[in-house]
Amino acid sequence: MSTILAAILIGTLSISTANAAAPNMAVERGVHAGLLTRGEVQTLSIDLARIIAYERAARRDGRISKGEQRRLNQLRKAYDQRLRTLLRNGRRTRR
Repeated sequence: MSTILAAILIGTLSISTANAAAPNMAVERGVHAGLLTRGEVQTLSIDLARIIAYERAARRDGRISKGEQRRLNQLRKAYDQRLRTLLRNGRRTRR
């Protein structure tokens, strides 16, 4: 499962390393600790792909406007909140 997640994230990664590294590491730790189910990882992957696609679209004109930056921040904050919630929801994968 973690190889699928890594392939998705590496294949579509266009956001800066600093922005992507912390959530990716948290997801990897959650997977290895059994804190994230397969469905939760898929949900997070879809959310992250949506953020990446939005940022790519925002950068098409060579800059990110204040409104686009505000929306990106909202998307990232929502992703971070979902990640925290999923890591702490008490569901565990079977080992």
